[in-house]
Amino acid sequence: MQFEYKETVTYPAERVYPLLRDNTKALIPYLPNVIDLTRVLTEELEGNRVHTIKEWSGTPSSVPPVIRPFVASERLKWLDHAEWNNETQSVAWRLETTTFTGLYTCSGENFVRDLGDGSCQIHITGSLKVHGDKLPGVPRLLGRKLAPTIERWVVGTVTPNIAQMPNACQEYLDSIG
Repeated sequence: MQFEYKETVTYPAERVYPLLRDNTKALIPYLPNVIDLTRVLTEELEGNRVHTIKEWSGTPSSVPPVIRPFVASERLKWLDHAEWNNETQSVAWRLETTTFTGLYTCSGENFVRDLGDGSCQIHITGSLKVHGDKLPGVPRLLGRKLAPTIERWVVGTVTPNIAQMPNACQEYLDSIG
């Protein structure tokens, strides 16, 4: 399942892009479904690129109430593998769970583009595929049948969270001037 989101931030890309790449943790107070973020790796690459790995921790409130009692806090963590291209102000990323390896494939590419008026646009694109045959405790055939429904639910949950990132940038930059 594909998803896309675009939002304008009233600050130039030269302030927004490095914030996203280097100081994402500063955005946590503005991301209601995230408790914490830990930078696991930062590696300078050739061609003015940077490879990062960040571990995100979600809040229990991001899980639908009906299944919240069954979801342990360690299952609300994910790794964000990203390759930042400083020349194009873009990032190719992929997410993976810290538990249930192989349960889904989620990846995409984001861009930060100057709009020429002192503002910029954050353009987020991605795709998500749930591998229903790997759902723990669910027979493979049933898991495959449930996968499209789970994908719609996850994208419906992920999209509002993704939509928070440009707003978090805006709020953070407003707070520091």
